[in-house]
Order: sequence, then C-alpha cells, then structure tokens
Amino acid sequence: MRIGIDGHVLGKNIGGVERYVGKVVELVPDLCPQHQFIIFVARRMRGEFARDPRRNVQYVTLPISDPIAQRSVVLPWLVRRHGLDVLHVQRIAPWACGHCRIVLTVHDLIPIKYPDKYPGFRDRLIRLLTPDSVARADLIVCPTQFVCDDIDRYYPAAAAPKRPFYNGVDSKRFNDPDCVPERGTLQRYAIERPFIFSPGAIEQRKNIEAIIEALARLDVAPRPLLVLSGSIRDADYFARLQRLSQNLAVAESVRHLGFISDDDLIDLYRRASACVAASRDEGFNFLPLEAMACGAPVICSDIPVHRELYAGAASFFPPDRPDLLAEAIRAMNDDTTATAEAAKAIVSRFSWDAMARRMATYFEELA
Repeated sequence: MRIGIDGHVLGKNIGGVERYVGKVVELVPDLCPQHQFIIFVARRMRGEFARDPRRNVQYVTLPISDPIAQRSVVLPWLVRRHGLDVLHVQRIAPWACGHCRIVLTVHDLIPIKYPDKYPGFRDRLIRLLTPDSVARADLIVCPTQFVCDDIDRYYPAAAAPKRPFYNGVDSKRFNDPDCVPERGTLQRYAIERPFIFSPGAIEQRKNIEAIIEALARLDVAPRPLLVLSGSIRDADYFARLQRLSQNLAVAESVRHLGFISDDDLIDLYRRASACVAASRDEGFNFLPLEAMACGAPVICSDIPVHRELYAGAASFFPPDRPDLLAEAIRAMNDDTTATAEAAKAIVSRFSWDAMARRMATYFEELA
C-alpha cells in the first residue's frame, strides 16, 4: 500500500500539530515496512530529510505553500502522480482524489464551537470546510476520545470510523536530568523562584485571566511570579490581560517570554513551583503531560479532556473559579506522593511510541 502524508506543517514551530506530524513521519514507517510512505514537505524542509536511509520512505517537495491551493490542486495531483492508496491530512480533506482513501486528523472543533471568538479567515475556512471533510473521510483520527465524541455530536451524519491516537511526550528528554543540564534559563529570563509556569499560545480559550486573578488572591509576600510563554495569537486578548494585571496590582508579578526553545521549556518545567493549564477547551493539551514528565506539580481546569487524560495525577479547579485555583496553588506544598506516582503512570501511558503503534494499526485497518 502506498501511503501519502501531508507534512506541510513541519518546520513551522507551531507546537502540538507539528510534533504529532513529525512523530508520525519519524516512527510509523518503521512499524509498517511492507508499505511505502511518501511524505509531502515544504521547500524549507527539503534539506532536513535528504539523508533519510529508510527504503520505504520518500520525501516530495510541495511546489506551493498556499493551503487552499494545496488542498484543491496540488494534493489531488500528487495523489495521482504517486499512485497513492491512502492520504493522511490535517483538518481539511482535499477534493478529487479518486479512489484514494482519506485519513483525516481532526485535532479539535474549537473554531466550530466558538465562532464568535475565532473570526479570522483561517478559522472561517475551517468552519466552512470541516462538514464536507468529515463526510468524505474514510477514517477520522483524533488526539482524544473527547474530540471523537465532539465530532459525533456536531456531525452525526459522518459515517467514517473515529479513532483516538493520543499524543505523547519524549519522556527520556523531559525526565532525564542529564539530558538538559542547567542552562542558566532562570538567570537569562530574570526569573526568581518561586514561580508558576503556564506555557502555550496566548488566546482566549487558554483562560489566562483566571490565573492572573488567582495570583492577585495569593499573599503579597512571597507572591509567586507567573511566567507565560508562547506566541501571541490574539493581540487584543493579550492587551486585556495586561490591563487586568495592572488593575489587580500584579503586573510586576506577570512575565511573558514569547516563544521559547524546547530546552528552555524543559528547564522551566523542572524549576516551576506549579504548572497551570487553565483552558476552557482543548483537543489534547501538552502542557500537563510535559510538566508531569518533568516532575512538576500540575493544576488543570476541570474540563472533559483534562479529566480524560489526567484524572488522578493533577489538581482540578472549575475554570470560572479563580478563588479555587488560588487555593490549589496554596495546597501545592502539601504531600503529593500519590499524585506524583499517578503522574508517572500517565507519562508512561501517553508515549509517542504508543501513538505510532495506534496509527500503524489504523493504517492497517484501511489495508
């Protein structure tokens, strides 16, 4: 069987989706040596894969980068040119692919569920094209069972099987104290302990205002620093967060680092007093998993996807109750031995190897 994988996101440094696609490309072909894999990548990544020694893997450069043109013209043309039996794509399925079967990854339905909060062109396009994509897919894979169930709720007519693949974490890298030595990260970013860490893109669903409001409820001395990292996807929301921190007199206790390297991310996870994932909705959420791999205490908003993934290994608070988040932060000094053991079990369960085995099984279903 000839399997095509749309890898246009590789090299964009856009977080979870790129990690997932990268691990599919890295691990799945070795689990399916009887199949040929054709990986479609952007021009900027041409040199990255030039020396891949695997005989069942071929890299093909996408001639254009526009996602609409890729779906409407380029990928259908490449399907025919390479005689593909299966094409694996993200979010939106291409048209006119003949008898080639489509494996569609739906990472979440957030732009569909909250249209007023996602008015941009890309999100409008997702809302427009998702119904047709899930209707034409031969197999739909999602990072959690929660997203699979969301698709059933929003698109009950979608007949394709829906399977969770569950993202993973590189536990050796995140949990090996010798893998990332002391890098002076705290000194370079002028961070003093204690601090609360909440990495991730700055956008409304991340509910960062709840963390800032909880911070204002903590004792002034010693009030921990709140460290944020990640790209600013919503500039208006970021401005509101700045005004909120000023109004609550905690502006000096909030620090945004922007997009940081994985090495710095690991260093901050390891040295944080607590890591907080306050989101109102997620498709997966890497933050708690990576923090657990680094041995950091984790506090999560009480939403279905967090319960599915991290029950027993994190403290939970209702996303609209910053007062209870403040209580959870204060309680981080309590004995957490049982929680730490549960966190280790979760880290071992959600590995990239396990994800790759699931995806290999799903490809075999189509074979």
